[in-house]
Amino acid sequence: MNIIRRKPLYFIIPLVVIVFLLPIFKMEYATDTYYMENHGFFVTVDHMLNDNGRPVIAAFLALFGAMEMSVCAFYYFSLLLGIASASVAIYRLYGIFKGKMSKACALFFGIFTVLTPFTTDYFMFIEKGFFMLAICMSVVAFEGYLMILKGNKKGVIPALAGILVSFFTYQIIPGAFAVLSTLFAVIYSKEIKRLVVNLLIALGIYGFGAVSCVLFLKIFTDSNRVSTGINFEYMLKCFLFLGIGTVFVYLGAAVLLFAICAAVNKKRGNGIFSRETGVEFLKTLLVLFVGLAVMIVPFAFSEGDEVWLPFRISYPISVAAIAIAMYFCYNDNYEEKEDKSYARAKRIGAIVMGTVLALNLAFFHTVFISRLINNGMDEALVQTIGEEIKGYEERSEKEIKYIKIYYDKNITNRNKGILKIGDTNVRAFSKSWSDVNHLNVILEKSYLKKKQDQKIFNQYFKGKDWDSFSTEQLVFDGEILHICVY
Repeated sequence: MNIIRRKPLYFIIPLVVIVFLLPIFKMEYATDTYYMENHGFFVTVDHMLNDNGRPVIAAFLALFGAMEMSVCAFYYFSLLLGIASASVAIYRLYGIFKGKMSKACALFFGIFTVLTPFTTDYFMFIEKGFFMLAICMSVVAFEGYLMILKGNKKGVIPALAGILVSFFTYQIIPGAFAVLSTLFAVIYSKEIKRLVVNLLIALGIYGFGAVSCVLFLKIFTDSNRVSTGINFEYMLKCFLFLGIGTVFVYLGAAVLLFAICAAVNKKRGNGIFSRETGVEFLKTLLVLFVGLAVMIVPFAFSEGDEVWLPFRISYPISVAAIAIAMYFCYNDNYEEKEDKSYARAKRIGAIVMGTVLALNLAFFHTVFISRLINNGMDEALVQTIGEEIKGYEERSEKEIKYIKIYYDKNITNRNKGILKIGDTNVRAFSKSWSDVNHLNVILEKSYLKKKQDQKIFNQYFKGKDWDSFSTEQLVFDGEILHICVY
């Protein structure tokens, strides 16, 4: 506890972020990174802008390409940007929270808002720093919103600027702004009318960023991330991501929230089924609903059909859970007390927060170390294939120039023993954009990818289902190597 008072937080917070990210100080590869390494920055710029609709990231990729920098240089620039952005975001959140709760709680919630288990997915890509920049800009927008709530109209400048940069960097992250703004609209509003006005201000800021992003993508890019109409059917599919049984998940969350509100109010002496319990339940339910809405509603403007919800888009929901926890810790009349019961509560709280952060740190390191192991296993397989190619070329006196990729009956998208959550830590061979690209990067070759040959597939690979590498998966044919991915 005392370390918060003794040491400057502008030193402690970056150190905490660095500890979380230590394993990825060694350059690691996502499947997308192999693509960038093999095709260069400018091809990736087109993909980032027209396929993903992220102009801020595209601009920096173009800059590195124009300066003829290496992918490795971009990786470490992105990592440093991530450390700086995450540190600033945590520090600014700490400054907001500390006025109404203990400094330890404020620091805990600041860290956990930025470095949740759901943000591990953001660090799996080479643009990792830009995801953190988007979070930082959402925090800037949130600070501007609070200035507006306090009567300072100048807050509209950081609010609109921050939300705009955040949306133009990664579209789902501004959902964090929406959740935090809803929480503080609830906290700052003593009457329904004031609450409605505060929520409308937050909606206006969020809507400005969303509409600006959509218009930019439709007018200036060929992005397929935005449809010409509203896709309610796809949004409903995403809302019911587990099928109709998803409703029970939502009901379970609501029951849990009510139980927490009831327990808190009983502790306060208000009674389990009191008016206060109902009011607090509705407020926390509103925060949860906003977190769900900003995660799901964007899919109404997507051209998707089959439900695909990667781990990283759940970030707003994780912020909603943190915001609800903050709601019960946030006290308008907070002040340090000296009685024994308060001191005991602080010790218990410190133990709980320390345990949660330790578990979160362990999760981060497990995922990141798994990535490094995964990279190593991918490289070992490629080196084995490289030896087979070398042997064939020496025997036949022919040079392999083309690669054709096939798949067995059940393709394995992760290496054995590797922790994989969502899109994290997938095998490079399991993705069409990285299979031949990672061969080229690791073997330092320039193989060209060709379409499959149905006759070869029927003769050598049809009906096969391997669970590890076998030389039977390689068929050499003149200048062509046919590879069946297990």
